[in-house]
Amino acid sequence: MVKYLELIDRLGLPKQKCLIFGSAVLAAHGLRENKDLDLVVPLDVFSSLAHKPDFQVGYASSSGTKMYTIEGGKLEIFPTAWPLKEPVGVLLQRADTIDGYKFMHLSDFKRWKQLRGLAKDIADLKLL
Repeated sequence: MVKYLELIDRLGLPKQKCLIFGSAVLAAHGLRENKDLDLVVPLDVFSSLAHKPDFQVGYASSSGTKMYTIEGGKLEIFPTAWPLKEPVGVLLQRADTIDGYKFMHLSDFKRWKQLRGLAKDIADLKLL
């Protein structure tokens, strides 16, 4: 079971434009629990969040990418799946749809983890 999916619906985010990545991909495949919910969205959706008072601006520690966060970090939203180079739209087209939500395809997820190369990423790759 993936934690915090209800936030996508409660906040009125467009499900078909929200690509779930990070630990939630592993949770969706029953490999481990997710601690938060990471989304990558197209730039138009990302830009629209600037006008929502509940979202706080932050910056990803690994890339410095601007992000929005809500509910103490339970949900983090990014405009890119750095260090992957593909546009969000391409990643969304390849995504797995599980219970109506778009999850990063495992082939993209593996590449993302390999490119990041942090200790937690290497541990996650072993689960696959």
